[in-house]
Formats: sequence, structure tokens, C-alpha cells
Amino acid sequence: MEEKKALRKYHMAVEMADGQKDKLLVEDSHQVDPKLAKTRIERTKLRNGGSIDYQEIVLDQEMRMDVASASKILQICVMLPIEGRYTMITPDGKECHFSSNQGFMFRDIGKDYTFILPENQIVRSMGFCFTPEVFARYLDNRIPETMKPMFQPIEDGTLPMAFPLSKFMRETLDRNIQIEAQGSLQQIQWEATALLCMALVEESMRKSTSETEFSPSKEDKKKAEEALGLLMCDLRDPPCLSDLAKKLAFTEKRLNLVFKSLYGDTVFECLRSMRLEKAKSLIETTDMAIKEIAWAVGYNHSTNFSKAFTGKFDVTPASYAKKVRTL
Repeated sequence: MEEKKALRKYHMAVEMADGQKDKLLVEDSHQVDPKLAKTRIERTKLRNGGSIDYQEIVLDQEMRMDVASASKILQICVMLPIEGRYTMITPDGKECHFSSNQGFMFRDIGKDYTFILPENQIVRSMGFCFTPEVFARYLDNRIPETMKPMFQPIEDGTLPMAFPLSKFMRETLDRNIQIEAQGSLQQIQWEATALLCMALVEESMRKSTSETEFSPSKEDKKKAEEALGLLMCDLRDPPCLSDLAKKLAFTEKRLNLVFKSLYGDTVFECLRSMRLEKAKSLIETTDMAIKEIAWAVGYNHSTNFSKAFTGKFDVTPASYAKKVRTL
């Protein structure tokens, strides 16, 4: 019973770029210390199980949030950014780059998730979390093929799955958020919003899966190689996806499709892999400190770098350095 009650809550530790900090236990409506940033953080518990969340954060400097469920029970989560961009680093070191064009479905395995929110923007995001049992019940136990990976054992990790966010999806969800309902009507509103989210996300994932079954042209391959070269030129400060796409006269969506076809992953998952491979090489061939290496390959926080490195190579950068440098 205590674990089920804990499902309704999550812990949040906030740190701003200037070093100011705050801690919250989010159960319903909360806000970060107003001296740090203007925020609106809401969690609504649904009668049939699960919860739905809304966050609105106005930033003039970078914010880091470490978030963990108060429960260790496996939950399936969906996050849909309506405005702004941010990066989530999972407990198993995977990086998920959220934007108004891309959301993620993933599994909460009861450990810390880190969110990096860049400066000078407004972030608005909504999402929901259900246990697999409740999730299946909402779907009348007919799980779509696209969502079946979410029902693997907890040992399989977070299993993040990206999906495109269309303007229609953002506008539809935004309209639902603006409805001011009270009491039981508010419960009906949020449950309907959660079901709407499920339907929109499943449709988006299904369409995205079918669109990846294509063969890139010679011109596609040439542009992808050029894009890869541009990323490798400056791992510390590479071009963002939109700038890269514009430079190559591609849409962001097509560039990611070509990368997935040729290299097996999205543009920035490939970038992440290159950064970590470069970091591994620097550990092996230089005496640079781990913090210096993290900064050199584009990580502003050594903790995030350590998580990502450990997730890829199954060893911490410090342990790997001790091993190879001793040899």
C-alpha cells in the first residue's frame, strides 16, 4: 500500500547555472523557489490509476533537474514538449533530446533521471505515467505493436522510444490544458487527455516506423556523410539539428531518417556515440582530467558524462582511466 501511495509522488532537485539550488517533493501543485525561476509544476492523480503532469518553466539561465519517483515500481511514461527543448539522461546513460518536434516514451525504473534545460527559453511540457497493468487496462489489454517494448521486465532498463510531435498534436494538447474544470470534471478532463495522448503517440510511432522503411538515394548518402563530418569537426559545440538540416537543404525529419538508415540511429544519438568514443580515446592517449575530457567532448556536467560513458562502456570513466593509464 505504501508503494502505491509513493507512485503518486516524485522527488526533484534543482540546480541553476549560478549554483542556486532547491528541492521538492511533487505530489500535486508546486513551484521552484521563485528566486531561481518562474515555474508551474502540477501532478494530477487519476482515479483509474496513474498520474498526468504539466510543467511550465521560464529560464534565463541553464537549469539542471534530478528527478526520481518516490516508488521503485516500474512505470511507463510519455513526455510531450509543447514548447522549448531539453535533454533527459536516463539512469542507464541514454540521452533523449526533447523538442517541440520530438517526444519520448520510456520506462521509469525508480532511479534518478537528469534533465538539462538550456537558458533563455520557456519550456512547457506535459506527460503521464502508468504502471504496465494500468496502461494495459486503459488500452483494454490490446497493446499496439509499437508499444510492446514498454512491457519488458524492469531489468531491461528504460528503453526510450522517440516519436515525432506534429503541430496538430501540440495544438490539440495545448487546447486541452487550457480547459478550466473543477472537481470530478477535472478528473474526466485529465483522463480524457491521457487517453488522447496515448492515441496520438501510438499513431505518431506507427507512422514513424513505416516511414523509416525507405532506401536513401546517393544524394542522401552524400549529405549524411557531410553532416557527419560537420558534427565531428566540433564535438564541443556542434551545429544543432535545425542548422544542420538547413545547411544541407534537408528537413530535420528526413535527415534523421537517412541517419537511421545509414548509421542505425538519429543524428544526435550518433553525435552522442562519437562524443563518448572520442572521450574513450582521450582517456587512453592523454593524461587529461576526466572533467577536462567531459568538457572537450561537449558535456558541461561531469556527472552527466559519467552516466553516459558508463551506460555505453559498462565502466565509469574514472575506473577506465585508472585501468588503461596504469597499463
